[in-house]
Amino acid sequence: MKKLITGYQWGDDGTYIGPYSFQNNRDKKDIHLPPRTTLTPPPEQIAVDEEAAWDGKQWEVRRLSLSHLPDREVE
Repeated sequence: MKKLITGYQWGDDGTYIGPYSFQNNRDKKDIHLPPRTTLTPPPEQIAVDEEAAWDGKQWEVRRLSLSHLPDREVE
């Protein structure tokens, strides 16, 4: 039985999608990652108004754009 590898995928804008389990596609020690997948897990502790995004080298935490919500500033 082949061992499953867990990778972490991101979408078009770099936003974390979720974990992805896959088998290595060759009988070598090299791991061949599917597109938009890294072996580096995203940060576990992020605030409700933040999201993890892949910048090409590492995960970064960025604030969510909540443009669909009305402005709630108190005057």
